[in-house]
Amino acid sequence: MTTGNTSGYNTGVTVVTAQPRRRPPAAVARRPVVVLSLSELHGPQTGIIRPPRDIWWSGEPAVNLDDLGQAVVFYDQLLDNGTREDIATWASGGKLIELWPTMGGRSAVRKGWEDVNPQLAEAAGKAGHAAVAA
Repeated sequence: MTTGNTSGYNTGVTVVTAQPRRRPPAAVARRPVVVLSLSELHGPQTGIIRPPRDIWWSGEPAVNLDDLGQAVVFYDQLLDNGTREDIATWASGGKLIELWPTMGGRSAVRKGWEDVNPQLAEAAGKAGHAAVAA
């Protein structure tokens, strides 16, 4: 942060200018956690779940996996912040494939998962083709 009078006049005003960050925020710097096979994911595919608050802090303590919006937000948070154990416990391979085309997430997370699990890239590609054809 730089402070000082930048006008050249003695105005009694100090101007504060923000300096660029020297390192990215933690969420950007964190390497994606990726499982080597979707068969390692043993979480539920449907229903209401109550995951721990360290992986689900948005809104209500329960997540309805049958609600597309809630499920997408939950999976985005889980893949972005969860440990390998969290992801294996709370994610389902089938549900992840179903949600993948509608999920956002950091590009590093998406690339990491698609590189190791090509069926996710295929699901996104099929959804993209279906949207173009419609």
